[in-house]
Amino acid sequence: MVKGYDMIRKFLMRVAAGAMLAGAVLAPGAVAAADGPPIAGGWSNGNKADPMVMAAADFAAGQLPGKAAVKAIEAVSQQVVAGMNYRMTLLLVDGSRWEVVVYRRFSGEMQLTQSMKLSPVVETRLGLNGQGLVLTTPKGVVTRIKFGMPRDQVMAALNSRPEPGESTNSECGAGPIDFASWPDGLNLLFQGGAFQGWALDQRADSLRLTNGVGIGTTVARLRKLGKLRIEASTLGNEFTLGGVSGLVSSRRNTGRVTNLWAGLDCSFR
Repeated sequence: MVKGYDMIRKFLMRVAAGAMLAGAVLAPGAVAAADGPPIAGGWSNGNKADPMVMAAADFAAGQLPGKAAVKAIEAVSQQVVAGMNYRMTLLLVDGSRWEVVVYRRFSGEMQLTQSMKLSPVVETRLGLNGQGLVLTTPKGVVTRIKFGMPRDQVMAALNSRPEPGESTNSECGAGPIDFASWPDGLNLLFQGGAFQGWALDQRADSLRLTNGVGIGTTVARLRKLGKLRIEASTLGNEFTLGGVSGLVSSRRNTGRVTNLWAGLDCSFR
């Protein structure tokens, strides 16, 4: 009987030691707090499209004053604890912006542990032309972002937009090009740390050039704006107008713009 008890005691000691070791591996230096979730190591980038992140964002919005729905998750990072901490910057449908931290337990239960209202971002109207971008505030203040400007200055000027996706294409004819791309079809091209081009794809039906041209504009309208040249290329019906290039669905007046770009491009002809 004593021998059996001794075996059980040793087994339980090994289990306890294993649990302590696992805790040390998962959260080195973690300190358990009696009145809140444990705090572990550093934060890492999170995925805004992760269902758990979106659920945490919706939960946080429901705990904030006004309980407005989430319009956009502007930024997210996460921290592994005894569960998960999500630190997010949220834009709500009422126009308010918040930085929040949501703690999610292994059970799925969530708790809003931090919240701070942020200053609103001034919404600017974005226009494009053959020299770059044109930003106009609601008060009519105009900022011109020309090709050749440093990338950090360009991105700072666009801080009212959601965080873009970033990628690099090393096979472009002009050499490696870095891209910043947004879901609304805007793509900015950078090379050598400088802004060198922009492109609009078929999703960009809400964006316009400073002369009013956009995705869906007819060839008839293009002809009225200046000297239009349309040539057949391996890309399709390619046109140039006032320093801007693009593609149209047809050379006929009823043809419509499907793509636009200016400056450096990465088209394979």
